[in-house]
Amino acid sequence: MTAMNSAGADLKRLYYQMLRIRRVEQAIAERYQQQEMRCPTHLCIGEEAIAVGVSAHLTTQDKVFSNHRGHGHYLAKGGDLRRLLAELYGFAEGCCGGRGGSMHLTDLAAGFIASTPIVGGTVPLAGGYAWAEQMKKIRRRTGMCQCRGRQDSMDGGGRAKQEARAEDAGSDQCGGDFFRRRLF
Repeated sequence: MTAMNSAGADLKRLYYQMLRIRRVEQAIAERYQQQEMRCPTHLCIGEEAIAVGVSAHLTTQDKVFSNHRGHGHYLAKGGDLRRLLAELYGFAEGCCGGRGGSMHLTDLAAGFIASTPIVGGTVPLAGGYAWAEQMKKIRRRTGMCQCRGRQDSMDGGGRAKQEARAEDAGSDQCGGDFFRRRLF
């Protein structure tokens, strides 16, 4: 396979991952109207590219934290779709035993540590985790993503009024081991 064919195959794979996340989110939105899901649901439609693009450069050893719109981040990082859907419906087979709902997702095997609905809550969690890893001399990337201008993505645009900031959480002390995404 030539380099051009390889690059084309990579782009196609990334596109299909984005499309999968979009279709999952659209299906959740459609089924949510039936009022059988046992939790509020915040969709990540329009954020698929960032979730897939960042996750394409990570391994299962790298750790990710997300916010209330974490479905796409969870799936892009390798989270189990069936366990996500089971969580939304409150089934025990869900990724948090059916008790966490849409905004409390986890898949440790995939490196998706947690999502949290608390605006700004991802910042101290991810920063503290990265700092603990650094203190243990464990070299792997720990991250979250930020978005400006809209209240979405991994730590939410509304977190600017919170006391916790990425710089306060130690991201500047974690060197290349801590990554953030900024939009807008």
